[in-house]
Amino acid sequence: MEIRLRMAGYSISHVARPCDEDLAPVSLPRGGVQRARNHSSNSAVKQLAEVLSLQDRIFGPKFRLTGVHQAHLLLRTIRNFCQSADPEIVSEHVPRYGRLLGASEAILADVVGWARSEATILWEQHVYNTLCTNPVAAAIFWVPFTV
Repeated sequence: MEIRLRMAGYSISHVARPCDEDLAPVSLPRGGVQRARNHSSNSAVKQLAEVLSLQDRIFGPKFRLTGVHQAHLLLRTIRNFCQSADPEIVSEHVPRYGRLLGASEAILADVVGWARSEATILWEQHVYNTLCTNPVAAAIFWVPFTV
């Protein structure tokens, strides 16, 4: 085989080299990165809804949030809290989007109050689990800063 390859003008190193196609970057269609990001976000939302066993919840006479909607609302509330400098989750961290924009004040107050309390419980549980299961994080978190 080696003799036939040399006669054809190929060297052994050329044949052993991986195909250029294997090393080429994978091209995504336009918007593919954003779709991939949304897919991972959606799967996290669905996982949270399953873990918390969130069932459809009705606010007021007709305003219904599915478990996935609730999980999305909670995750966005916690994200807004983490991006702020506030010491606790407040009603301003609860996002107003989609059907919440057209909801009445009473329903909006119910949804915001529920999301705020549930997000606070979820956040405290996350912090507690992180500190109790990770001694390095606990040591870093509880070290007092001196100036």
